[in-house]
Amino acid sequence: MMRYLFDTHILIRWLKAPDELPIKVTNLIISKNIKYISIISLWEIVIKQNLKKLELNYSIDQILVKLSESNVEIIPIDYEHLKIYSSLPLHHRDPFDRMLIATSIADKITIVTSDVNIQKYDVDWVWM
Repeated sequence: MMRYLFDTHILIRWLKAPDELPIKVTNLIISKNIKYISIISLWEIVIKQNLKKLELNYSIDQILVKLSESNVEIIPIDYEHLKIYSSLPLHHRDPFDRMLIATSIADKITIVTSDVNIQKYDVDWVWM
């Protein structure tokens, strides 16, 4: 069974406009594979909501319910993630995405993303 870590933009699109997701990504979401969201993505969403930079019709509690219903696990940040994060080259300047990259490397999980900057790192990734 494969393991997938969804980028924050995937979660946002899934919540706002799921029909706009590529069919391959939709199939991954509904698959029996092991699926993850990093706590960093949830943190990023909450920050953007608080700053009024993101409007979602979901509270954080509702997002957690939706993730649970879809068998998506939440990955916490741990020391190994931070250690890898500190050694990453600066191909990508977004600290949230850099933490997703570090998580992918540490936990050996494929990232589902359209972000070309994430794809510059030595990580397994998938998009369309």
